[in-house]
Amino acid sequence: MFKDLFGNDVEWFDPKDGWDPLMRESLKVINKVNQDQPKLVPAFTDVGYVKTKIPKRLHDFILEQRDVNDFLPERALPSAYQVNKKNE
Repeated sequence: MFKDLFGNDVEWFDPKDGWDPLMRESLKVINKVNQDQPKLVPAFTDVGYVKTKIPKRLHDFILEQRDVNDFLPERALPSAYQVNKKNE
């Protein structure tokens, strides 16, 4: 059993749930990065971030400039935090 950064117990040896050595290593790397990142990335503001609407004119401009025909799927290595569609 493995305890993630949120304190959840993870049963990471059951191959029916997609766990193999690559997935276990992925979870360890993700947890390490999440643990180290706050020490490495400086805070840019005192309050974090604020969700707000962008001006309509800017939003319209962004929509006009994008070309959905240029979109490409992102390549990603298997990860412990990806949903396994086979088991749903």
